Order: sequence, then C-alpha cells, then structure tokens
Amino acid sequence: RGGGPGRLGRSWTREQQQSWLNDQEKKRQMALEGIVKRGEDLKWEREEEERVRHDLEAQLREELQIRVQQEMEERTRLRKLMEERVRKELLEKRRQEEEARE
Repeated sequence: RGGGPGRLGRSWTREQQQSWLNDQEKKRQMALEGIVKRGEDLKWEREEEERVRHDLEAQLREELQIRVQQEMEERTRLRKLMEERVRKELLEKRRQEEEARE
C-alpha cells in the first residue's frame, strides 16, 4: 500500500528504495510482534479463565458436599426424634393397657 518505489512516475534512488524496503520490513515486523503479543495475551487469558473455572468448580463441589452432609445429619436427627416419639407412644399405650387390666 502507499507509494512504493517506481510509483506515480517517480524514480527513486537506490538509497530511497532500500530505505522504503527497510521501513516496510519494520512495519511488518512490528505487526508480527503485535500478533504474537496478542496471541500470548489470549493464551494467558485462557489459562486464567481455566484457573478461575477450576477454582469455582472445586468450591461448588465443597459446598455441595457440606450441604449433603448437613442434609444427612438432619435426616438422622429427625429419624431419631420419630423413633423416640414412637417408643414413647408405645410405652404410653402399654401403660394404659396395663391400667385397663387392673
């Protein structure tokens, strides 16, 4: 792009041509470096996203484990309460039957 050597009817000296070619090479090199840098940035971002995702998954697994444990403990507690209640009701029923017999 732009006016290179020999464009628009101009004739360039050898030094001008070399200077123009060197400038083009510098621009190309800078563009490549920019592409490489962007690729490195994207790679770093991807790695960071992966770390964050991994940490979140671990945190969620831990929270789920805690909730499951709490649920199991609550069920055990309720089951024991029910068993105690049934036992007391049976004892009371027997006591009433004994009194009725007397």
